[in-house]
Amino acid sequence: MSKSLRSVKIPSDVDTSQDDIDHVLMNPCLAHSVFYDRGVGFFTSSWLQRVATGVAGFAENGGKMRLITSPKLKPEDWAAIKQGADALEDDHLLQALRTEVDELEKSASSKPVQTLSYMIAEGLLTVRLAVPTGKLDGDYHPK
Repeated sequence: MSKSLRSVKIPSDVDTSQDDIDHVLMNPCLAHSVFYDRGVGFFTSSWLQRVATGVAGFAENGGKMRLITSPKLKPEDWAAIKQGADALEDDHLLQALRTEVDELEKSASSKPVQTLSYMIAEGLLTVRLAVPTGKLDGDYHPK
């Protein structure tokens, strides 16, 4: 199987009201990618469950994912992001995460919060928060 994104067969028409966008687009494209940059208004680690197959292939390719999101996160996702960032400086914590996330696809499907920490700790994922300041009001939500 070729790992080139160009080799992914994408349907010419995808209807989000009928098609499973994660199955039809996200998983195959992630599995064949090495970079993924995305801005989202809201993020939750449960997204990793839906794209577990793609994330596993992405990691196997040595991929780097960059995410910009609003700071409106679930408490467990906040904690996972902090834990992943802490593990960048703490080898014991990094080893504990590596033990917990033994197989990325399986872990993303069953333990998305821990997988989020692991992906940050391994440098697979960088998360940045978009916080409106000054005259800007409201939430970050790219259009």
